[in-house]
Amino acid sequence: MNEKRQTSERLIRRIFNRIFLLISLLNILAVVGYNIVQGSQTESSAIMAGMTSEKTDKLSSTNFQALNNFEEQTDFIRILTPDGKSVMSKGTSQFMNAQQLTLGKFIVSKQGVFDYVRLKQDGTTYELWLSINEIIKNAGIMILFVISIMILTYLIALLLIRRYSRRLSEPIKTLAYEVQNNKSILLVPENPVEIHDLAINFNGLLEQLNDKFLQEQQFVSDASHELRTPITAIRGHVILLKKRWKEHPEIIEKSLNYLDDESNRLKILVTELLNLSRNEQKNLSIEQINLSNLIDELTNMLSESLTQSIHLEGKADVFVNSDIMAIREILTALVENAGKYSDENSEILIKFNHQGIEIIDEGLGIPDNEKTKIFDRFYRVDKSRSETEGLGIGLAIARQYAQKANLSLYVTDNQPKGSIFHVKFNSHK
Repeated sequence: MNEKRQTSERLIRRIFNRIFLLISLLNILAVVGYNIVQGSQTESSAIMAGMTSEKTDKLSSTNFQALNNFEEQTDFIRILTPDGKSVMSKGTSQFMNAQQLTLGKFIVSKQGVFDYVRLKQDGTTYELWLSINEIIKNAGIMILFVISIMILTYLIALLLIRRYSRRLSEPIKTLAYEVQNNKSILLVPENPVEIHDLAINFNGLLEQLNDKFLQEQQFVSDASHELRTPITAIRGHVILLKKRWKEHPEIIEKSLNYLDDESNRLKILVTELLNLSRNEQKNLSIEQINLSNLIDELTNMLSESLTQSIHLEGKADVFVNSDIMAIREILTALVENAGKYSDENSEILIKFNHQGIEIIDEGLGIPDNEKTKIFDRFYRVDKSRSETEGLGIGLAIARQYAQKANLSLYVTDNQPKGSIFHVKFNSHK
């Protein structure tokens, strides 16, 4: 069964009650026990010292009332001499014959509690029953005093707990209120430090969620735009063919070619959108791959569709641990991107080693403020969407694969012009 929900103040008070009770009991036991033991030891030592100082032949005439701290009829003494004689203080015989309860070195009888001390010296046995009733009485008074101080301390502590727990709970309540009212940025309190750090981390999370939400909104908007364009064009040519193909048969071939191009573009777009969706759920497989052979195979395939020349710079048989599908898709996207944004007669250079890959082009280059945005879905540096072929999804897919395969993907400038896309291999656990 779940415990009842409690405020921080009640939880702190509950913990404090247990600790305070334990400490109080230990303090009381320590104080009372120390006073009883110390008091009885002091008195019994003084009495024993007085008895043992008497000569053996004079024990029978010992004046017990003259012994330090001894009170006749309250304390009791018995002395057993070597010759078997017994010397007792007044009332000792009746005390010994009365019903008693022994608890260690303490004796409990109708007359109270006694500390029993026994000493054997030179064949003579000294026994002392020292009443500790007065010591216990004084200890009781001390207990009442200690309890009074502890109750006062407890009440003051409760007030302080309430005050400081409110200081702790108010920032939390404020954060909860702001979250409930859909605040995009939460107020960050200076104290306590834990709440301060929590608010900062929460703001970071909210910022990520807001960015993600905006990205999804932008994705839907861009996808709608990209899908609408070929669909509108296809519909336009279909309507044109229906209305005018009999009077103008010459438009049939042109329209069919246009329909073929736009439908193919639509197919590619839908395929890449599906790839984006599938990649979010796909688990990659990390294995040792021959990077040199993979890059050589890809460049041979991609060079057939590019006007630029591709050059490789790397050693043979470079092995890395990664996902071969991820590397293939990332390199394909980066090389095709370099081809789209570079002059026809320029060069694309691919450098590689066991630490990473660099795709270097001599294209338009990317402004610093857009170097991270180019990996967003449908983002295009030229903004026109028509001057350069492409859907703006390739780099987004490349980043997605890189994240899945624990690769670092970023872009820097190539001098004097162009861009360098970096793919860095990170360690896999």
